[in-house]
This record gives sequence, structure tokens and C-alpha cells, in this order.
Amino acid sequence: MKRTGAILVLVLLLGLAVLLHRTPRAEGPRRSPRPEVAAALPPEPGPAAVAAPEPPPPQEPPRPRPPVPPSVRPPELSPVYNLPGNAILRGSVKILGEPPPRKKIRMLSDPKCVEKHPSEVLKDDLVVDRDGGVKWAFVYIASGINNQPPKEPLPPLLLDQVGCMFEPHMLGIRTGQPLNIYNTDGILHLAHSIATDNREFNFGMTPDEQCRTVTFSQREVMVRLKCDIHPWMAAWIGVLDHPYFSVTSGTGSYGIPNLPAGRYVVQVWHEVYATVTREVDVPPGADVLLDFILDARKQ
Repeated sequence: MKRTGAILVLVLLLGLAVLLHRTPRAEGPRRSPRPEVAAALPPEPGPAAVAAPEPPPPQEPPRPRPPVPPSVRPPELSPVYNLPGNAILRGSVKILGEPPPRKKIRMLSDPKCVEKHPSEVLKDDLVVDRDGGVKWAFVYIASGINNQPPKEPLPPLLLDQVGCMFEPHMLGIRTGQPLNIYNTDGILHLAHSIATDNREFNFGMTPDEQCRTVTFSQREVMVRLKCDIHPWMAAWIGVLDHPYFSVTSGTGSYGIPNLPAGRYVVQVWHEVYATVTREVDVPPGADVLLDFILDARKQ
């Protein structure tokens, strides 16, 4: 009986031992990885950091502007006005009969001149509008000036060579007044004056030489200017020792301001028509109308 009890106790002890062996042990706290391994791991993603705005670059103080160079334009003419007691002589110059058509210019001798004109070029020797008004007529006081005008500095006048033409076709100038002759064509031109009372000049104007200045010492109506290379080029210059002259406009009108009172001989010169002469009385401070008719051509 005692032996059976001992065996039973022994079996119970063996079963308890097996049960204890199969039960998992409680784990202790986990150890962190080694320091060197933790440093190699990438950081965990977090909220994106907002970069602070960069300060604006410092602005340079404004630089002073360079001074504007003086104008190279020729001095402007003083406005036309009448002195107290002086008068204005004005009117028109027309032809008698039907206005003739303008003639064409043939520039075939110089292809460079042809290239400057996409269409045909007309002559300036006789330019008449539909009402008979004559352009490029020279109206001037031929005699009767008792008191000479004061000698003031005279601004230079301009005569250009452009498009193988002289511009303007006619101008009036005073003795001693500078005339700037330009060549803006970029090709060779000759400026040759045909004069009787003044000294003639004849000089070439190359593309590199754009301007020559000349003066006239003697009164002369008219001085002809031509180009010996291009025979169609011509201009007319009326030289006077007083300022009482005018060149007619495209409608044939003219005006001579600031004229002292007196009796005058007025002439109209034109390159195609004969000169016309008339006398006129000019009262003090008056507005005198004097028209002209050109009816006879030069022989």
C-alpha cells in the first residue's frame, strides 16, 4: 500500500516537471540596439520644415544720369513780325492759260539714282497747280529801299542733294549769309555755280564729305547751281542785300513782311517765263495785295 502511494507521488512530480518545462518564461525588457547601429538608421520622416524667407538684396543707390549733350540743330529763325509802321506785301503768281503737265526726268545714266526713286520723277522747272498757281517763282523788291535793314547775324541756310535732286529747287539768300550745301545721297555729286557777279565755285562732294559752306558777296538774281555728273540736277539762288523777297509756294502765293512804307519796284523771276515788273505804293502799316500773271515764255 505504501509502495503504491510512493509511485503515485513520483508520477505526480514527473507530470509537474513536464508542465513547468513547456510553459514559456516571462521575457524581460528588450535591450536597445547597439549605438553604432542606431546612428546608421535614417531618421524617421516628420513634418516638413518651413524655410525662412531670404532677406531682399540691398538696393544700389540710383546712379546720376549723364548730362544731355547740347542740340546740334542749327539756330531757329526768329518769328516773322512787323515793326510798328511797317507793312506786308502779299499776293499770288499765276500763269495765263491752261496749266501744262510736268515733264519727266530720265535718270537712266546713273542706276544709283534710279534706285532712289520707286516711281517716276518730275521736273521742277515748271510746277503749276490746277488753278494756275506757279511754284518756285522768286518775288523780290528790285528798287525803292531807302533805309537799309540793320546788319544782324544771319543764320545759315540749307541746300541738300538728295535723291539726285537739289532741295529746295529755289531759295533766296542775303549777301554774306552762309549757305550749307549738303550731300545726303551717299554718291558723288558736283556743286557747280554759274554766276555773273559772284565768284563761281565747282567742287565735288564725295559720300564721306557731307557739307560745304559758301557765301555770296554781290547781289545777283539769279545764280544757277548744277551738277556736272547728273545734268538734270539744277537749283536757283537769288542773292540780295536786303530781306525783302519771297519764293512762291505750291499754290503760287508769296508774302514779304516788315516792309517799310514807300514806293517800290517789284519783280517776279521764273526760269521758264519772262520777268514781270510792277510798281506799288505801300502805306505805313498796310496789308497790300499784289498779284502777278506770267504770260510770256523766255526765248
